[in-house]
Amino acid sequence: MSEASSRVRANYRSGWSWLLVLSVLFVVGFIIFLSSPITLAEDVQPYFTRPVVPEIAGTTTVGQSFVASYPGLQQVSFLVGTNARVNKSPVTFELRDASTQRVLEQTTINPAGLSDNSHLTVQFEPIPDSAGKAYFAWLAAPSAPTGQGITVWADPQPTLSQGRAYIGASPQESELTFRVSYHLMGYQLLTSLVGRLAAGKPGPWGWPGTYLSLAALYLVAIGVVIRWSLPAWPDTLS
Repeated sequence: MSEASSRVRANYRSGWSWLLVLSVLFVVGFIIFLSSPITLAEDVQPYFTRPVVPEIAGTTTVGQSFVASYPGLQQVSFLVGTNARVNKSPVTFELRDASTQRVLEQTTINPAGLSDNSHLTVQFEPIPDSAGKAYFAWLAAPSAPTGQGITVWADPQPTLSQGRAYIGASPQESELTFRVSYHLMGYQLLTSLVGRLAAGKPGPWGWPGTYLSLAALYLVAIGVVIRWSLPAWPDTLS
């Protein structure tokens, strides 16, 4: 066998070795991603124009309906106004299942540390099956006298198709300025994203497996391109 032929064979084997190493690194990285916890923040309504909801005091309660985008809902925050004063009356937060009105989380917050345009944030144990489910988040301050309660910033032009601000039991043509966050695993995030991509599409495009199969074929194609670009590397590195 000639020296040139031996060099070609050695480069050929080396190319496949590089491809194997890259494939193993990719698979290991992908497995780590799927099994890793992720904290994902989502600004549902990050802007505000003016407060369009009343002061939260006495019998006046304020709420927001929304649909969770991902599993692992773990936090709700409201952008509040304090009227540049220290409000000491406790504020009650409730998270309810919109379909059953069952209270999933309830806690009391001391608003004394809040300032104008700061976030009142409530964190709780992640809800693993929250994706696609509707919720109500409520704020109340039954012991607060008039003139000593906080309010929540809101936008009078709602953008959410499945969310509205509430004053008591009455829905409003506005949205509270709020944000939510999720604590989920990598595989849950991937499943949610693929499910949302397939939702409402006809035929095979409505099956999440179609997109996973296309992604796999795409990666194989990338691997083939990388493989055929590698044979000259050993000569270059020697």
